[in-house]
Amino acid sequence: MTIKATEEQLNKIFNLTNYQFTIPSYQRPYAWTKDQVLELIDDLIDAFPYPLDQDHPDYFFGSIILIKEDGKPNAEVIDGQQRLTTLTLLLSVFRHLLPENHKTRSKISQLLEGEDITGAIIEYGLQLRSQDNDFFAKYIRDDKKLEELLTKDAGLQTDSEKLLRDNTIILIKELKERCPDNLSIEQWILHLYINLLNKCYLVVVSTDSFETAYRIFSTINSRGLDLQLNDVLKSEIIGNIEGKNNKEKYTQIWDKEESDLGRKDFEGLFSHIHRIKLREKQKLGLLTEYRKRIKPQENPTEFIDKVLKPCSDKFEVIRDQRFSCDNEEEEKQVNRLFGWLNLIDNSDWLPPAIYFLVKHHNNTFEIKNFFVNLERLAAGLMILRADINERGRRYAKVLDAIDEGAEKAIALTKELLSGEEQNQIIQILDGDLYLQTRSRLYVLKRLDSALAEGGLSPSFDEKVVTIEHVLPQNPKPDSEWCQIWQDEARENWVHRLGNLVLLSRKKNSEAQNYDFKVKKTKYFGLKENDDEEKKDLYKDKKKKEKEDTGKVTIFPLTTQLIYQNKWNEQIVEYNQQEYLEMLLNLWNLEQSIIPTSEQKKTKTKKKDLIESPDFYVNFSEGDRIWEDWQEYGFISGGDGKWYSQTLKNLSEGDRIFVNYCGSGYVGVGIVEKTVVPVKDFAIEINGEKVPIWEAPLKSKNIDHEFDDLDLCEYFVKVKWLKTLPKNEAYWEKGMFAIQHTCCRLRHQETREKLYKHFGIDENV
Repeated sequence: MTIKATEEQLNKIFNLTNYQFTIPSYQRPYAWTKDQVLELIDDLIDAFPYPLDQDHPDYFFGSIILIKEDGKPNAEVIDGQQRLTTLTLLLSVFRHLLPENHKTRSKISQLLEGEDITGAIIEYGLQLRSQDNDFFAKYIRDDKKLEELLTKDAGLQTDSEKLLRDNTIILIKELKERCPDNLSIEQWILHLYINLLNKCYLVVVSTDSFETAYRIFSTINSRGLDLQLNDVLKSEIIGNIEGKNNKEKYTQIWDKEESDLGRKDFEGLFSHIHRIKLREKQKLGLLTEYRKRIKPQENPTEFIDKVLKPCSDKFEVIRDQRFSCDNEEEEKQVNRLFGWLNLIDNSDWLPPAIYFLVKHHNNTFEIKNFFVNLERLAAGLMILRADINERGRRYAKVLDAIDEGAEKAIALTKELLSGEEQNQIIQILDGDLYLQTRSRLYVLKRLDSALAEGGLSPSFDEKVVTIEHVLPQNPKPDSEWCQIWQDEARENWVHRLGNLVLLSRKKNSEAQNYDFKVKKTKYFGLKENDDEEKKDLYKDKKKKEKEDTGKVTIFPLTTQLIYQNKWNEQIVEYNQQEYLEMLLNLWNLEQSIIPTSEQKKTKTKKKDLIESPDFYVNFSEGDRIWEDWQEYGFISGGDGKWYSQTLKNLSEGDRIFVNYCGSGYVGVGIVEKTVVPVKDFAIEINGEKVPIWEAPLKSKNIDHEFDDLDLCEYFVKVKWLKTLPKNEAYWEKGMFAIQHTCCRLRHQETREKLYKHFGIDENV
């Protein structure tokens, strides 16, 4: 099997005498999207700034694989059609942006098509698959039709046609917007055109017979592989190792690393090593930069032993979450951080992650702290939508710090999100999060796990997780939603954190606008007010997993919805503030930098939530009796962790206001002792301590589920400042009320009214 490899300038590639490319029908269609096109144009503009020095380095566009006979231009493209098609598109756009009678327009046309003496087109620089070629010839190769393509919507039959249209628009827009102020568009295009043809290169790998080419293609296609940069580097690096036995030894090491990591990630590893070594993006093309700047071929065994193998091993540990140490809890924490980083929508964080483990792999405490800060940085940059260049600059600083030591790297990684950026992140999290399409699921999964026992929700590993608006985006005018929610409030809250939950299966689009009670039944398989089934969620742990009945996994973020009988503005406001606070704590975003309502410029009204030292407690009739709370100085909650766990938020000295559900506020008191289960709570009667379950309470079921710490009653000791009977409960329209057992009371208008009614000094 003979393979020929040559390095060719693009002016030779786009020369009909040398190459006439055809994309065979077995290839996939054109598939490059906005991201790849923007990266190509970014690389081109970065590679050739204006003005250009005479000795400015060339740029390498990668490699292409061809079936081609020596001395003949006809070439069938095995690998490289995406680049060739986009480069052809770029040349067509160059031609379009030049003045109509400019001589370079005809030169570009000659690169794309060849005519006979009658003017008929007989040669083509690039022909796409037969399914796409007519469209490509009409709108891209032809000099006269590109303008028509820009406004063409109807008649686009395939995804390839739409991508060609979209990418044409993107290229024109980017080239115009990025034209230097001191250049005309004509000068700018000529500058890029000349350098593209004369200073850009492709490595052309070709085979001269169909039989050989077919065997190559069959081997590649059967393995699902393409010839990659690491194949070329392997031959060069291993080829420079002296001695047959040594060559075999290092070939086995190389092959094992590739097998363990997988071909795709092993290929990506070389980009990560490039970042680790050079601390900047590629300028000359990856293969050229390895040859000229990293130079592994000069000391090949050292490169494999000290760079390739350790980096590959640490990459695998991070990807597969297989960190191990003597402390089981710290091991779990580090691997969870690896898991979260793997969900980030880019891999730019990987070079510093790999490098830190290579350099500082012996100290688990330092590893945990570093990856806490790295995940925070990566998540923050994703939420801020930092571009690839900005991410590269940040992570280069982390790489530099790693060289100075673990402590320096840990500190700097935390500092790399400025106060202003943290402020922006908070505004995004507190705004229309659902519209942040690239980061919303990550944020909600992160929150969901923060709410989960043990810090990891089933949503972390769930393959299909969807985001559901509880308050629908477009409720019907005659629905219950439109009666409960005013248009302004609905617009303000519908896309925000407090109104979003997670489902474990794809939503039925017809069910999205259900009224709240029906939605709970349809989505979660629960009947409204079915207390026994709600309790079963905790009694039977298996009900937290998928059931054969078709119910969805009930994630922690979604559980709170199940226990609500209504879904109004106050509930969403409460969720918003509680969840936002959890995320700020999770990512160590300082509370002091939360912007004021004026700075945020949100739609929130003045009465909205504030920071507060006070707590709201909900009392509902049933097994509990308000007179017991009054007489014996306690509050309680139970029948499931959803009801009892919020009592853990209370600390000694906290002030609470009790709302008697359906009546109004009936008491204010100070927490004397924090929450304990029923078996550990006692009250004082006539100077003696009496277990609460033996006390002469009016409630007869206070000791339910006595030994079950999930379902039993929990108690908080309270010193009442003032209490009222139910018939004197204080209530005014618009005051805060919610079904949660306990939460921080941040509703400003409600606090002011309660202070006045109960005679509370605001300064105490």
